[in-house]
Formats: sequence, C-alpha cells, structure tokens
Amino acid sequence: MKFRASATSDEGLALLFFDARLRYDPELREHCTDKPFLYQTIREWLEERRSSGWDMHWGPKPSSIFVKGLLRELKLARQKRGGPIVWRDWNHSLDQELIRVKGGISTVDSIAMKFYDSKLEDNPSLRLKCSDRHVLEETFRNWKNETQVTNCSPYHLVYSLRVRWKLIDSLTRQSRDAVLSENVIVWKHTPFDATGSDKETKIAKTLDMIRNSRADLEDNRNGIVIDQVALGSDNICTVGETSTQDLVIRNESDLQMACHVKSSAAMKKGIMVEGETSFVLRPGRNKSVTLSFRSRSISVTKALIVFDFTVDGNFGEDEIDPFSIARYISVRSVSDASDYELVKPIAPYVRQKPPVDTDWKFTNPVRVKPSGGAQTGFAIPLSRYPIPTNLRYGSMTDVAVDLDAVYREGATEYDGGPNDYSVGGPDDYPVNAEEGQVEEKRAVDYSTHLNAQNYRVCMSRLLWIEEQQMEVDIKSYDLEGVPLERDGRHYKITVPGLAENRPSVLKGDKININADGARFEGVVLRTTQENAIMELPRSFARSFINGQTVDVRFNFSRTNLRTSHQALGSLKLETQSEIIFPRRLDANNLPLTPLSSSEGLNFINRNLNPEQRTAVAGVLESVARPCPYLIFGPPGTGKTVTVVESILQTLKATRYDQEARILVCAPSNTATDVIVQRLVGHVQSTEMIRLMAYSRDSSTVPEDIMQYTNYDQENDSFLVPDLNELTGYRIVAATISTGSKLPNNGLVDHFTHVFVDEAGHQTEPETLGCLISVTKQDRLPSITLAGDPKQLGPIIRSDLAKKFGLDKSLLERLIQLAPYQRRDGIDFASHYDTRHMTKLIHNYRSHEAILELPNELFYDGDLIVAADAMRRRRFSDWEHLPKRGFPVIFHGIEGEDMREMHSPSWFNPDEVQQVLIYVNLLLKDTKKSKCKPEEVGIVAPYHRQVQKIRRLLDKHGYFDVKVGSVEEFQGSERPVIIISTVRSSVEHISFDQKHKIGFLSNPKRFNVAITRAQALLIVIGNPYTLEGDPNWNSLIEHTIRGGGYTGVKFVSRANRQEQSDDIEDVIDGLSSVDICGGKESDDGEADDGGDFIVVSHVTAQEGPAWRGED
Repeated sequence: MKFRASATSDEGLALLFFDARLRYDPELREHCTDKPFLYQTIREWLEERRSSGWDMHWGPKPSSIFVKGLLRELKLARQKRGGPIVWRDWNHSLDQELIRVKGGISTVDSIAMKFYDSKLEDNPSLRLKCSDRHVLEETFRNWKNETQVTNCSPYHLVYSLRVRWKLIDSLTRQSRDAVLSENVIVWKHTPFDATGSDKETKIAKTLDMIRNSRADLEDNRNGIVIDQVALGSDNICTVGETSTQDLVIRNESDLQMACHVKSSAAMKKGIMVEGETSFVLRPGRNKSVTLSFRSRSISVTKALIVFDFTVDGNFGEDEIDPFSIARYISVRSVSDASDYELVKPIAPYVRQKPPVDTDWKFTNPVRVKPSGGAQTGFAIPLSRYPIPTNLRYGSMTDVAVDLDAVYREGATEYDGGPNDYSVGGPDDYPVNAEEGQVEEKRAVDYSTHLNAQNYRVCMSRLLWIEEQQMEVDIKSYDLEGVPLERDGRHYKITVPGLAENRPSVLKGDKININADGARFEGVVLRTTQENAIMELPRSFARSFINGQTVDVRFNFSRTNLRTSHQALGSLKLETQSEIIFPRRLDANNLPLTPLSSSEGLNFINRNLNPEQRTAVAGVLESVARPCPYLIFGPPGTGKTVTVVESILQTLKATRYDQEARILVCAPSNTATDVIVQRLVGHVQSTEMIRLMAYSRDSSTVPEDIMQYTNYDQENDSFLVPDLNELTGYRIVAATISTGSKLPNNGLVDHFTHVFVDEAGHQTEPETLGCLISVTKQDRLPSITLAGDPKQLGPIIRSDLAKKFGLDKSLLERLIQLAPYQRRDGIDFASHYDTRHMTKLIHNYRSHEAILELPNELFYDGDLIVAADAMRRRRFSDWEHLPKRGFPVIFHGIEGEDMREMHSPSWFNPDEVQQVLIYVNLLLKDTKKSKCKPEEVGIVAPYHRQVQKIRRLLDKHGYFDVKVGSVEEFQGSERPVIIISTVRSSVEHISFDQKHKIGFLSNPKRFNVAITRAQALLIVIGNPYTLEGDPNWNSLIEHTIRGGGYTGVKFVSRANRQEQSDDIEDVIDGLSSVDICGGKESDDGEADDGGDFIVVSHVTAQEGPAWRGED
C-alpha cells in the first residue's frame, strides 16, 4: 500500500509503525502481545525515525500510538482490561478495511495542524494575539468558515495543539491558576524566546501581555465609550428568566464612526445581540445594542463581543486607524439568588502558608494523675513501637529508595510462574517529576513483590510512614483562641466537626491545652455532638477563668498502629505463612480432610441461593486451611447473610468440640452489631459475647444486643471480662481494632475459627491482628474473609504508603493470587475454585439499568438481577425521568469548581443548586413515586461540597436527607442516590489522578458511588470533564444509550468524529499541571513528594473521618 497517513499524528505513526515492523513479521507480532514489549518496540522504532531526520517535535508517545492508533482508530488490535494484546488475523479483507479507515485518520489533529500551519506558524504577531483564548477561538471559527471545515471544535483545537507540543505544558500551581482563570494559552514559540526566557518567565510575560492587551481592548478610546456588560444582577441571572441590557455606545468624538458588532461566539453560547449589528454613529450621538440572555439551566457562561470601528469615509478617514473595543462577559445562571448566596464562596481562596512549627506549645504538659477508677490498661503490655530515627529524621526520598530496594531484593518466583520483578528504582515513584517524565513509567504493584523474607520489614515501614503523615494531618485540626468553659468539676470545649469524627475524640483520649503559655494535658470523659468534656490537672483550676481562651491540639490513638506492629512481630512464618501466602490446591498440594461435612446441610436460612450455599459449604469444609477462605461479595449480593449462616453452621458442627471457639470481626461497630443482631435468637447470651471497647458510648448500642455485651453498669463503661469468663464463650464478636487487642488481655492460642466481614476496609497488618496470635497454634485454623476488593479499601493518608501498597487490604492482595483467580472453562461454580473462594452473583439491591454498567466494568458480567421487582422498579415511571423505564439520569452541567478562604477542598455551587432541584422534585413536585427524605442519599467526593449541600438542604427543611462522602455510604443503600461529581475544570483532573482523590481515576470510589442506589440513580456533573475517565465515559454513554441524559448539550465520544483521548492523554495534554514543580500543588499546599511531610491531600481535600478505636 502506497498511501501513508500524516506523520504528524499518532494514528498516522501507528499505521507507519505497523507496516514497517509488524505487518510482515508474525513472530514479532506475537512477542508484542505483551504491552511493555510492544512499547519498547515502538520506542526503538521512533528513535530510528528521529535519527534519520524525522521532525517529531510534538513528542509522540508509545501509549498514544498504541491506544489511539492501533487499538482505537485502525482496529488492528484489541485488549481486554488487564489482559494481553490480541492482534487481528491478517487477510485481504483487512487491507480493504484499512484503506477505508485511513481516509478518516486524525481528523482533529490534521485540522488543528492545518490551521496552525496556515494561520499561525509564520505569523508570530497573530499567534501572540491568539494567546487570548477568545481571540484564538474567533480566529479559528473564521478560518473554518473560509475553508469550509465543519469538524473540530475550539475545545478540541486547543487539546490537539497542546498534545502536539505547540503549547507549554507542566505549569506550576500558581501559573496554572492564573492561566485558567484568565482564559489564556501559552505558546511554546513566542517573541519572548529571543530574550532567552525560561518557561516561567515566558508564562509571566504572556500573562502580562494578555492582561494589558485585554485591558487595552476593553478600554474606551478615540472618543468611543461603551457600557460594561452587567446582565441580571451583577451578572447573576435566574434560570428561566430573560435578562436584558441596553448596551449604550456613545460617540464623544467629532468624527463619524462606522461600527460592526462581532458576536457570533457569544450567540453560540446563548447571549443574543438584538438590533442592528452594523451602523454609523454620528458625533455626539448614542446607539443602543440590546443584549439578551435566557438560561435554560444552571451554568456559568463566558463569551466575548467585539466592536470594530472605522472612521466613516466622508470624515477624515486617514486620521485614525481602524480599532476595536471588546467586552468580556461572564454570566452565572442560578436557580434561586438567595440559595446561591448561601453556597457561594464566603471569601476568596487564599493559599495557606506552610505550617509553622508549634509543637513547642504543647510539649511536656502537666498531666492528670491516675485515679482509682476502672482499670483500662492491658494485662500484657503493648509495646510502643516508636518510629525509628532513620525514618523520622531521614529524607522521604531516601526512605522511598531504601524501601524500593527491600522489595526488589526479596523478589522471587511464586507458585510456579515468574512474576515481573522489574520494580525499577526510585524514579518509579514521581518525586518532583514532570508529567512528561512520569507518563512513560509503569505503575508498579509493589504488593506482588512481598514474600516471607521482606514481609515484616516492608509492612512495618509502611505503618511508620503512614503514622508520620497522621502526625502532620492531625495538626490541621489545631484550634487557637477557643473558649474553655466549666462543666461541673470538669471543662468543656467546642470542637468543630466532632460529630463527623473530624477529628475523632473518644472517651479516654488525650487533648493538649496551652493556656497563656502554661501547658496541660486533659483526659476526655465524654463527648456530645459538638463538645468534648474533659478532666484537667488540679493545678489548672488555680488560674482558670470561665470562658478563658486556650490553644488546643488533638491527638490520634496509636493503639491500632501498635497492635498492627505486634501482629507482624508475632507472625510465625514457619507455620502461618500460608495465611498470607496461600498455595493453590493441586497434585502437589492436596486438600485436607474437611473439618465438617457439608452434605445434607440443614440450612437455617432457607432462602439462600446456590452460590451462598456453596460458600457456606466451603467454609465448613475448609480443606485448604489455614489458607483463608474468601467470600467475594459484590454490592447487594447478601454477603453478610452468607457470613451469618456460615457462623451458625460452624457453631452447630462444632457443638461437641470442646476446644472449638469462634472469633467474629468487622471493621466498624455498626458492621459488627449487624452480625450480632442476626445471630441473636440463634445463640444464647451465655455462648456469645459482643466485646465492646472502653471508649464506646453505651447509648449507641442496639437494645437487642445489650445483654450480650461486656457492659459494667456500676462504672457505666465497657470493661474487658475476666480471662476465665472470656474463654468460656463459644463466640466472641468484636471490631477488628478490639479483636487485635485480645492478645494483650491474655487471650492467645485460642480460636479455631475466625470470620472477618468487610475485610477489604482494613490494612493488611490490622487484619492480621485478628488472625495470628489469637488462633490455635496446634491445629490449623479455619479463616474466612468476606468482602469486595472492587470497593473502597482502607483510608491511607500518605501518598508514599499508598505507592508501596498499604492501601491494599489482605483480601484484595490475596484475591490476585493463583488460588483465587478466575479461570474460564472449568467446572467450578462462577469460574472460581470453590475450595478457596466463592463469588456471590445474585444482586438483591438494584434495578437492572443501575446494575448493568458496574456489572460489566468490575464483575465480569456475572451479576444477576434478583431484587424485588416492585422495589427496584419503584421509580421506573417517575414523571421526571428523561425516559420512562430507565431510572438512571446523567444531568450535564457546566458549572465552576471553586475554593474559599483557606480551605483547599473543592466545591461546585452550581451542582449544589441542581442537587436541591432534584430533591424538590423527589419530595414535593411529583405525583408518582414520592419518597421520604430518609430514602434519599447524596454523595459528593469533597468535604466542602458535602458541607455546602448540607447547608442548602437544611435551609429548605430537608434535615433527614443523608449527605456524605463515598466512604460514609459504603455498605449502605438508598432507594434514591444523587451524586455530585464537583469537578468542572478538565485542567485540574491530573491532581485528582495523582493523589487518587475525588471520583476521577479512582475506579473503586466510582464503583461504590453508583452501586448504592436501589431504584433511581442521578448523577450531576460536567460531561466534558468526566468523559476523559474511561469509567465515567462509560456511564455517560450508558445513559445516552438508555435515554437518561439531560442538561447541557453533549454528543458522546462514540457518536462524534473528533475523538477525545483516554484519561492519560487528557491529563498529559489538557491539564498543563506540574504538581511537583516548585514543591507546590493544586490544593495550595506544599507537595509531599519532597524531603518533608505536609498535610496530606486526602485530609485537605476530602477530610475523611478519623477512625476511633471501635
């Protein structure tokens, strides 16, 4: 084939590469089924092209050539998520198909480059003017009209120019914020190049030039005076109402002027210019041009109107050159002006200064003397496990390099097959790296390099790294100058965010006080919604005046970290290694004799489905013990029901075994209480104890389980029973935190069976605390882990700890190993070896339209709709659905993500208002399917957005509508779920990508959010931002196919010729972000990739609740 696509496009290069290397070499094509090998082959070919003189100044990347060219445009390959590349069979029909495909290759890129070559390449003056994005868009539209080009929007023009390296990338936070807020783009080649300016100087000069030129362009001149645009009230308009303004143009000169109004760009955005657009203005006369704007939805509209003037031919045409005056327009459309006043920024965002060291204010405090009350200490001391000096005072770069070396040195082959141990060096984590450098690096899954030799060292170091981050983050809750009041003999202080565990303050916790330089440590006695009541040393009372202001520092409990270290230290690898490194049952590893027979089981719950019954049988037999038996429970599949039945059957099967003891654990009090409540009625209070932590408030315990607890009425506290009493119970139920402390209460070498529900929520060392010392040492224990590795894992604040795998639970790591992997074409139910694991597949929660997408994306299409038909179809005929019968809505809105004051957390006031509109429709303005407030849940990714939504709902009396983060909704469900995605600026998404916050590039958070709804799912967001993420793009396309899309006009990626790129290219091409540059990041804080630790992005942006000692 002689035809060649343009070499200035990734698609064209893909075709050239395929023809040159792969088309006639089937052996090499076979090797290239491995993606890293393919990328390396592409790199070598690109180097050959460069060395032979090819101009590749736009910086083509192997990932783009593969994804955008070979995979998407040419259709020469396909790849299942995470699987090998599959090349199409070569034949003559494919030749013909390629010829057809090549005619449409690189539509967007070719148009963009033709525009650049013909209009801007040799015209630096015009190129500089086009640094103003408004001017660039207008110039591009005019060029398209001249050349009769119909494809390629201005949005995609800028995208292509940036990808092709015509624009500067890798801006710092400060320069990017300025560039975005002022709608400026910065060209790589400008007149400033001659001065030898570096990138930042060039950006600054461009910004100054645009500001000056815009100011000049908006300046009235030559006797012409034009009003400023003020549509509505301060450019705020109400949806559905038409706002107009008579824009007066006055000629105060003594010349007659001809005026032409250019408003095509504004009209495309709904701002209409009524009346004459070309007219003559006599000296001393006025002319009014009427602007009108009627918004149909909540949005922020930005546009530009230009007035071109020339001296009329009859009046001194040579005296003044033609000139222009512009008016920039920014109009916000709101549903209600008073609502917007409530949720708009309180004050402009001001970046916080790096925190000043205030530790000296709280060191060596006077402490409360121990009283003779209830003893809450441990019978067996728990070691301190302090952070080692080399970690506490060493540079984070050195810490990461050393840890990387530990992982690499311990790498070995596993389970008969070689793993890829090219972990690389420290450059694999992006410390102060630029986007262009990071893109080529493969993300390393360090958890695959754990083994018996490096396990303890790696996990311990990760816990210490996380603890260091926690020490910094907790200081962000410091309070200054807050009043302290008397409360009887004790003292009361108001703690903002206390009800949300931000920070967590529990009974028995310590709070540091600085009162006029004197330092004291208080002990918390109890808490209310907003107040902590504490005891302070007697010496404090001598100088105390009621209402005196003090400085406060909170502390987090290290106990969970210490018990995690204790579990790692107690791990006996010679006998317990298969708990953390299980082996697959095969001819060399035969199954053990079943603990109990599963034949003819008399199920207590007669409604169990086949998979649930299989799981119960697998737990009872435990033929692979001590390898954990996994119950993989996707959303709404009855995982907890299965766990409860397994516990009851185990209890029944071991009734004659005097040594048999069962430990039941879950991450939270709520999850543990639910299991116990379902066991009540089947188990006597003399057989089971619900072991509570000392810090738990007795008023929060469900009444039906109170008699099963360790409540001591005399002390009004939960106290650990005597060891003899504790060992007498056949079932001990506790949170993972409390269960991990059992060894320190003397309970070791005791349990024969352990059940951990929601096992994906805790770190691996935390889970081990319930599996290691407490289990019998002279017999192999039966361990059952139940959970969903596709949902959210533990909350980890340190980016470095996440990089090395601390955010991966034991359940998630195990399910990737050979015994638990999916295998097609075998006889095991649901494609898994049920001797090791059972996957539950009947979903009893959601409507089929809600379940369809997560089922395809995360669960291999295995899930079966089994929810009650009346319940799941409750909103199928809701009159406000875009399409009846499809209860999934994506409401597109072009709002604005904002910040305020010193808070780096994002919010979107436009989406807040849209949320209220849907709540009103659900609770008031509906004839069918009206629901109660408690049946509606609202999910948002950022803490500030949650607060704004809560504030607006409270104003309208919707106090019972739950609003929270994804973490707060995990494990729960609602008939209706409304999701506010917040992000509206595509340029910011790489920040979320790097730090795994928000919704973008966090598949687990996406999965949890969209699987909470039973009957109606409403998503509010900017489709042009979200389509860059593969999962969110799938959701948008899903709603478009089903007829559920509404809001801002949007054509799906699949149905438009110009294609947006995948998430990696969107981040690299559109964001212009260097999140490590200058050690400054998008949240306005110093980045934690350097040699110091600052407040984590997780804490600053999302503000997750601090876990107490449940």
